[in-house]
Amino acid sequence: MSRMQEVVLPTFHKAFHHAKHRKPFSYFGSMRTFPSLLIHQYIDSGLYGNADKVATGSLLQHQKRSADIHLANNMIDIYMNNKVFEKAVDWFNKIPQLGFKRDLISYELIAYLVDSMYLSGKTAVDFIEMMREENIEPSLKVLLFLIKLCHERKDWEQVRMLNERYLRDKEIPLEYKEMIEDSIEREKKTKKYLESKTVM
Repeated sequence: MSRMQEVVLPTFHKAFHHAKHRKPFSYFGSMRTFPSLLIHQYIDSGLYGNADKVATGSLLQHQKRSADIHLANNMIDIYMNNKVFEKAVDWFNKIPQLGFKRDLISYELIAYLVDSMYLSGKTAVDFIEMMREENIEPSLKVLLFLIKLCHERKDWEQVRMLNERYLRDKEIPLEYKEMIEDSIEREKKTKKYLESKTVM
């Protein structure tokens, strides 16, 4: 894994848009198997090491089954829902180490941690480029989520860059167009103010 792809772990959430309102396993309705239920019980009890052992053991036992990426994603999902962000990132990093490839869902689940210490301060644009390095094209859902996230965090430059690089040829809802226009205007005002302070 390249340095760009390796996410540092110190031990932030809504995991994707509506995540804090999601019920456990909502992303993985078919995952109500014995290991998944046991994993969830361990995590609810704060026994994260036990949960990781069960999940890792299951993945290593069936390493040739591509469907097992869903269990790894499920681990990210559960930890994000429980706000144990360092463990969610740990699993995000662990997927390639276990012989699997991260997919779009892996990135969707972890997207809320963009520009936080959990993802080593990676910006939204860094995050999208990281996906593309793994041959994963960002969905419109991911891009719009990042636009909203950066707008809420007043990161006007990142909103503008996301729009210029990835959204120019896409049809997007009016509310997101307004966020982009607002961000561009605010970025201009901020630059103008900083320039005036420099002159003074």
